[in-house]
Amino acid sequence: MLLSSLSILKTVVSVSLEVYLWIHLIAFLLSWFQPDPRRPFVQIIEKLTLPVWRWIGDHLPVRHSIAPYVSLLFIIFLQIFLVGTIQSITAAVAHQLPAIFVTKQVTLLFILGLTRVIQTVLQLFLILSLVYFVALLITSNFGNHFIRVMDGLLYPFVKPFYVILKSEQSKQFAPLLLAGAIYLLMQLIGYLSALLLTFSS
Repeated sequence: MLLSSLSILKTVVSVSLEVYLWIHLIAFLLSWFQPDPRRPFVQIIEKLTLPVWRWIGDHLPVRHSIAPYVSLLFIIFLQIFLVGTIQSITAAVAHQLPAIFVTKQVTLLFILGLTRVIQTVLQLFLILSLVYFVALLITSNFGNHFIRVMDGLLYPFVKPFYVILKSEQSKQFAPLLLAGAIYLLMQLIGYLSALLLTFSS
């Protein structure tokens, strides 16, 4: 009875988080197009996401505008940590394994969840860096709105590469170097995660 309940709980939590993740992604897309707030579909999406975004925003020490991204990362974390924890408890109950097994697995899942969140953020910055590099190849107009937005987002990270690249002409390659550094960091994190899994198994 307990095993079947845990199995059902795992399925419900897993599906709910997956659906809620997609609801967040839809909310992001809608925010780009300034949808009509009177539409029932828009109202449902806003009711499901805005209260969470506001709550997270109220507890953040930085700008509220990043609350949607934090909530998305938190869902990704829960997909690994919460679902994995339920699965570990189910395995422990089924095979009557000691509590230390669950504690060890939960700790591992917490680390893997954080690792996944970090990799997701790095993937975003990798894409932004490459897009910024291509944009600089196309235009040198720093008055361009898109260029200004990208520069505002990435400047703290590309600044060290500006110092390395002395000439003004070579500085356009700074975002590409940043992308390379991010890629290497992602590979390192992936390697360390695999190593952690190997030692824990």
